[in-house]
Amino acid sequence: MDDEVITPAQDFLKDVSRRGYGTILADPPWQFQNRTGKAAPEPDDQRCGLK
Repeated sequence: MDDEVITPAQDFLKDVSRRGYGTILADPPWQFQNRTGKAAPEPDDQRCGLK
């Protein structure tokens, strides 16, 4: 039995590398404030931390 600890990221990469995907899309870990379903960039003043 192998007692090696594998992180979720390593396990994912091991599985995906065998399948030969060119691109992997993932949901961002944050929620968009815009609820229309369209991903729009934030205004410059919010992105730069200016208020």
